[in-house]
Amino acid sequence: MLTAVIDRWYELSLREETKTLYRGNPLGDIHAQILVEQILEPIFHLYYPEGEKDILYVDGRSGWAGVEQCVNSGQAVAGFALRRVSTSEIMRVSDSGRLLPPKATFFDPKPMAGLLLRLQR
Repeated sequence: MLTAVIDRWYELSLREETKTLYRGNPLGDIHAQILVEQILEPIFHLYYPEGEKDILYVDGRSGWAGVEQCVNSGQAVAGFALRRVSTSEIMRVSDSGRLLPPKATFFDPKPMAGLLLRLQR
């Protein structure tokens, strides 16, 4: 996970003791989930990112440059660039009966709304 704070990028990583909290949890590999639980809630006191008016979402087409532009223009005080969620991670979370956190995935072009089925083998 990368974060931008006024013309500087920092790479964030979890401490070993925090990593153990996520072992065996399919959401433990999802950076958006870790961002919410470890940074947005305890540091910024933002508890519902999907409806939070103080959070801007920059889609994947803009990349790091879009995040950096929001921070450098003063539109945001900090920005986070998260790695994409793999298909296998999405399936693991789904198979566990859990939901991905808001904005954890980005599809371009956006698929039409509908039903997606996975056949069990």
